[in-house]
Amino acid sequence: MSKDLNSVVLVGRLVKDPEVRYTSSGTPVARISIANGERIKQNNEWTDFTNFFDVTIWGNQASNCEKYLRKGSQIAINGSLRQNRWTDPATNQTRSRVEVIANSIQFLSPASGQNMQGGQASYPQNNNSGVASMPTQPSTPKNNGFIPDPWGDAGTPVSSDVGDPFGGVDNIDDIPF
Repeated sequence: MSKDLNSVVLVGRLVKDPEVRYTSSGTPVARISIANGERIKQNNEWTDFTNFFDVTIWGNQASNCEKYLRKGSQIAINGSLRQNRWTDPATNQTRSRVEVIANSIQFLSPASGQNMQGGQASYPQNNNSGVASMPTQPSTPKNNGFIPDPWGDAGTPVSSDVGDPFGGVDNIDDIPF
């Protein structure tokens, strides 16, 4: 028997604020709708086209969506598709709806006028014009070819190995392959 694949990766902006509800056991469930734009060439003319996707998020990710996302926030979603089918009691017709069930979400940017803590932005004011300005990232010093170890288990950098492709780590014999 073959194994099928159901995987979706989307990047888009929220159409409205997240709606969060809780199951009877207290698990948060967020429902969001995102817009995903693309350009399509039709009859030698470029046309903007927007797709809209409904997304369901469970657990702690749902709580974080409620705290940090607002209409216009840009997010990346990795998930799968689910098709729900039912019979409409009024018309006795079969209906269906496809939604994305999120496995993971990455917050890419806040909605304009917000910081990532939710609510309205508290950006510092420009001294002369009074216009709010975006905070700048602190500058990072040059690392001279040293690649930092995110797990902290590769040893210490050796100063004589600045051009080393292994990032100046002297215990490369511990690599498991």
